[in-house]
Amino acid sequence: TPYLSAADKWTIGRGATRYPDGRKISKSDAPIDQQFAGIMLISSMRRVRESLEPCVTRVPTIHQAAAIISLAFNIGVGVKDGVKGDLADSTLITKFNAGDIPSAANHFLDWVYIHKNGKPVKLDGLENRREDERALFLQAD
Repeated sequence: TPYLSAADKWTIGRGATRYPDGRKISKSDAPIDQQFAGIMLISSMRRVRESLEPCVTRVPTIHQAAAIISLAFNIGVGVKDGVKGDLADSTLITKFNAGDIPSAANHFLDWVYIHKNGKPVKLDGLENRREDERALFLQAD
């Protein structure tokens, strides 16, 4: 069933804000089943991975890729019509591409805020998620 996320975005399934065809989730949308939620998650992960390809110039390990994709799924990649923004222009990606893995890992912790009423609000849940993504990023393959 559609629900309003902490960032006041209509969401469904496992965090999707859009359907595979690109339509935004809305309050009046019908509930989806677990199978469709899984399909949407796979579709979203594929889209995020493809959006990251021009930004990530270093070949990541499987754990690094999973952590970066998880972060990008949550905050957005930020590449539109070839113009970078958000994660695509982040210090995290710059440090990763330069091979500075420890510093890149620490920059996962920068992404713990949402914007509510035009003001940044720090969320404990995002701190926990970013710590988990950071740990995954640093995990040996």
